[in-house]
Amino acid sequence: MSILLNSFVLACCEYIRSTQPDESSPDARYVLQRCCDYLHLEVNLKRLDEMVITPSNNLDLLKEGLTPDGSVNAFCDALTGFLTDLGYTVLEDRRHEEMESMSFTTPYIGRADYSLVQYLTDLNLKFRNYLQPRYSGKYCSVVQNSGTGKSRLLAELGTDKHEIFLIYINLRDVADFAKFPPRDSFPANVLCGVEAVTPRDYFKQCAAFFAALFTVVKRTIVKGNHGCGGLQQATLRWNEKYSRSFSSNNMERCIFFQDVEALYKKLYTYITTGRRDVANLTDSDDDGDLLQFKDHSLSSGAKRASKKDEDKMDADKEKPLLAQEVVREAYFKLLEVLEELVNSNARDTDRPIMVIAIDEAQAIDEAHPYGPEFWSRTHLLCRAIRSYSQRRQFVPNLPAIWTIFATNDAIVNYYVPPAPFHRSQRIIETEEAFFPPFTPTAGM
Repeated sequence: MSILLNSFVLACCEYIRSTQPDESSPDARYVLQRCCDYLHLEVNLKRLDEMVITPSNNLDLLKEGLTPDGSVNAFCDALTGFLTDLGYTVLEDRRHEEMESMSFTTPYIGRADYSLVQYLTDLNLKFRNYLQPRYSGKYCSVVQNSGTGKSRLLAELGTDKHEIFLIYINLRDVADFAKFPPRDSFPANVLCGVEAVTPRDYFKQCAAFFAALFTVVKRTIVKGNHGCGGLQQATLRWNEKYSRSFSSNNMERCIFFQDVEALYKKLYTYITTGRRDVANLTDSDDDGDLLQFKDHSLSSGAKRASKKDEDKMDADKEKPLLAQEVVREAYFKLLEVLEELVNSNARDTDRPIMVIAIDEAQAIDEAHPYGPEFWSRTHLLCRAIRSYSQRRQFVPNLPAIWTIFATNDAIVNYYVPPAPFHRSQRIIETEEAFFPPFTPTAGM
């Protein structure tokens, strides 16, 4: 039997991690058995037991590869040895990803990228000026069939000609392992993973995710000296590290998402408990970024009210949620850093300075609705974006940070939460307006 190895490696690692019974290091037999299960291999159990008790560098490397910072190449080598010992012929295809990634480095044909930047500029102008209709948030979609160049278009935003900080996130299914760009495991697990019990839980996840993302981006720009030399040099340095290559072998990009994940866990714990000590929010490694997050304790009455409203999700009708406060504060801190770059460059402030590009966004739409109002995960994700982007909405000259959902799903109105409706209402509130999708991805 022949196996194309590298296409399976990341998905195999993630499968084994997801099936671990606890946080402890898996034993040797467990690792080998999970590898066989994932690859659908028929393995002689006696031979498997013999391999477990036999000292093997391959086994050590396999277990090391399951750690978040484990070497993918080392895992490939170990899995090759392991499968060879079992009598399988392994066909290396590490160059397959490299060949696919080369299509992202060839000259871009057409001007769809310029059209998209202009589209975002026009949307930002409308967003900060229109009271009627009022737009929901700084997000929009790129909708087109698969294979039409959506991912390449998003990647082009991170090139030198646009001077945009690009944060690319791919949410493709874990089983879709053979395609490029690969899945970004941590963001995908947060946004598309196991559903939260209630809509409020998922909203908190989204708020913690964006807050962690904004904080790590701000810290990276400042500490990495990316601001030296003005906006052009700042975006050049950023994109060279994090957006030139979406390959799983881009270690700087991997480390970036590991930092976001570590902070996300702290912030989510803080949002759910209101306690700095429980969330382990220390300032020793954050340069004071977390000083603004103070302890919050709910009264018993507030706790009862919170529990009573657990199944409804209209955060704006309640006192400000801690989740909203956290993501807004992180957003404003990032804006302060970006304002300095924009002011030093004398550029049009409606032109996007940062784009969070969420590719394969249809994975979010596959969620089941929550409760009688049919809130989907996408509604709640966009509600989190709304909660920070509508604050200081009409303040002029703020740096423009936009989120783009790239999807092949034409039902784009899923991105807009349903209008609130109460039985006692005589006049139904109108839904907030949303921006139509951008479609010309094939070049212009």
